[in-house]
This record gives sequence, C-alpha cells and structure tokens, in this order.
Amino acid sequence: MVIVLISILTGVVGTGIGSYIGQVLYRQRSRIETRGFIIFASGVIAGLFCFSILPECLKMQSIPVAVLMIVAGALISILVIILYKKLTPQSSNPDNQSLKLNSLILIAAISVHNFPEGVALGTELYRYSSIGLIWAILIALHNIPIGISIGITQSAIGSEIKRIIALAGVSGVPLVLGSLLAVMVGGYADTYPEALLPLAGGAMLAVIIFEIKDLIPGNKMKSLVIPGALGLIIAGVTSLL
Repeated sequence: MVIVLISILTGVVGTGIGSYIGQVLYRQRSRIETRGFIIFASGVIAGLFCFSILPECLKMQSIPVAVLMIVAGALISILVIILYKKLTPQSSNPDNQSLKLNSLILIAAISVHNFPEGVALGTELYRYSSIGLIWAILIALHNIPIGISIGITQSAIGSEIKRIIALAGVSGVPLVLGSLLAVMVGGYADTYPEALLPLAGGAMLAVIIFEIKDLIPGNKMKSLVIPGALGLIIAGVTSLL
C-alpha cells in the first residue's frame, strides 16, 4: 500500500503539479510570448527524448533496431496527424486544431514512457526502500517539466484547469501500474515490451516537428531559440539527476 501511495505521488501528483505550473505560466503570457511558451514546451519534450528515452532505448536494443523503431514511431504519428487533418472539417483556427492533436499524441507518448519508470521505481521500493524513496523524489522532479509542457500545450488550445490537471494525471497512471507490476512479481520485472519505448520516442519527435512547422514563422526563429533551449536544458538537468 505504501509503494502504491509513493508511486501515485511520484507519477500523478508530480505531473499534475507541473501541469498546473504550466497553465499558470501560460495565463501570464502576452500575445507576443505565446509562441515562445509553445516552443519552451517542445524544448522540454526534446530534452526528455535526448536525455531519457534515447539512452534507455540504446540500453534495451542495438542502435540500428532502436533507430528503426524511433523512425517507425515518428512515421506512424505523422500519418495519424495527416489523416486527422484530412478527415476532420477545416477549423477557423487551424493552428489550434493541429496543436490539439499534437498535445494528445504527446500525452499518449509520455504515458508509454512512464510505464518502465514505474517498473524501475517499484523494483527499488520493493528491494531497498531508502533507495526507492530517493528514486521517487528524482522521478517526481523529472515529471514536473513534463507536466509543464502538458499544461502549456493544453492551455494553448483553451482547456480548463480541471481538464489539464486530469490529463496530466492520466499520463502518470502507467507509472503506478508499472510499480504495481514490479511488486506483484516480487521486485523484479523485465517484461516491458521493448518496442514501445522507441515508438513513444518517435511519436514525441513527430510532435516536436509539427509544432515547429506550424508555430514558427521564419522571420521569428531567432527570437524563439532561447525558450526552446531553456526547455531543453531544464528537461536535461532533471533527466540527469
């Protein structure tokens, strides 16, 4: 029961707090700053991919297989985005429509990423409670910038605070499930489908590509480098803790 509670606080609450911070930051923006906030969120996701998902993929698989699966994940997501745009009626605000789909794909990819983190956390909590608690704190810190990216992208499409926090919390549920799995098999779990993590990483890359394509006018690229780099650095620091 204690392990479950710690997992909930780590995954659901950690990401939820981040999403609340993200929507508060977004609400304080000016119109000029809006694109900068979206690029900041993209920088966070890019950092998550570079410093967390990619190293995990390379540990689990050979480089050629990992690259192929990441590309496959990106292509699948791009196909979904293209089909969605073709099959849905044209919105009066196409940027908002595109951002909405990108945000949902992002939440799905983060959910997939959270499951193996939950397995690792549950294993450490089951075997060594003190080390597991340290892991829980580090993962919670890692989840806050992820939650911020969810909060910003959801706020950009007009979602209410209750929906934002709920979606962020849902993305943390797989962490709890992964932790439960580790406990159920006695503190050892190595059953996570290896193909899912690089596919999730590819989906994140696709979201970043489409957000940059849709939201950065060529003449404003230089002004948006700083928020993108800041998001990348924050995600990198929390990933390397």
